[in-house]
Parts: sequence; C-alpha cells; structure tokens
Amino acid sequence: MNTKEKILSVALTLFSTKGYKAVSVRHIASDVGIKASSLYNHFENKQEILDELIKKNTKYIEDFLKDAMDLDSLIISKKYNRKKQCDIDFIDTTLKIVKFFIENDNVIKFRKLLTIEQFNNPTLSALYKKIFISDILEYESKLFSYLMDKNLLIRNDPYILALQFFSPIFLLLYNDDKVTLEDYSTVEKHIFQFKDIYSTKGWFAWM
Repeated sequence: MNTKEKILSVALTLFSTKGYKAVSVRHIASDVGIKASSLYNHFENKQEILDELIKKNTKYIEDFLKDAMDLDSLIISKKYNRKKQCDIDFIDTTLKIVKFFIENDNVIKFRKLLTIEQFNNPTLSALYKKIFISDILEYESKLFSYLMDKNLLIRNDPYILALQFFSPIFLLLYNDDKVTLEDYSTVEKHIFQFKDIYSTKGWFAWM
C-alpha cells in the first residue's frame, strides 16, 4: 500500500467513525504517520480525499453488484444446468450479496460514512439510497419479473415483492456490524420461506 492509498484508508476509517467535519487534514496525516504538508503532495485538500473515496468505493460496489446481479448468467445457468441450478443460483446470489455488505470492511466503513453524511450532504444522501437500496430493489424486481415470466413465481407486482423480500435482509444488514452464523441462518430461512409463499408448483418441481 503506497502513501496515497494509506491516506485514503485512514481517512475512510476516520470519516466513518467521527464524520467528515470532525476530522482534520492534520489528524489524517498523523494517523498515516506523515506530516500534514506531505499529505498535500497527494491531495489538494480534505474535500479531494472525500471525493476520491466516494469515486473509488462507489465503483467498487457497483462493479460487484453488476457482476453478482447478472441476470444473463442466471438464465444461461438455467439453460445449461437445467432446472435446479436456477434455484441454487438465486439463493447463492442473495447470500453472496449479503456477505459482501456485512463482511467487507471497506464497504462497512463506506456505508457508515454515507450514513453519517447523508444528513449533511444531499448528494451523498442520494448516493446512499442508490447503492444500498434502489440498485438492489431494481435487481430484485427484474429477477422476480423473470421468474414470473417463467411461471416460477405467482404473478404479483415485482417491486412490491422486492420490498417484501429485501426489507428483512436490509434490517439485518444494518442492525449490527457483527453478523453471526445465526443471522446467516435467519437469512437462509427467510429466502426459503419467501419462496414457499410466492413460488408456483413449477418452482417446487425444481427442488
């Protein structure tokens, strides 16, 4: 990790615990182990550090979600691995996303940063809602529409189904930073219960 990366890492930790306004450039430099004047060799000011953190972490999360939520791969998987694989992919993808948001240290810190700053910065408020709510609901809506078209889910409003599916997981994600094995078990039970309630006989035939 070079000096610029260390500055970003330290700044993310400080911003996510103390808030952007409460952290000074001198404080960041001290925790990195350099002089404040040396920090300016890498960033013009504290705002530029924040901007870089937002850009870097937003891309990281969006790239992950784009890959994890690739409906085409689910469709291809169904084509080549027959019926059971789509069911497995649905569960595995959901758990993969959950683990990403509750186990990845940088993602946790970035979420905390946006959680704090959303009340001070309209742009960050919108970004928080997009990354941690809207993008996921959009994917789930598309997934449920696809499953309805394949007669695997009872026909309903896909967005309402997405809300019903994701809301309990969202509460779990942000209830505690340390998620236990019991919490994972709860998520799995929620997924299967949701499927039991809304799936058609066609999906049960996949099991």
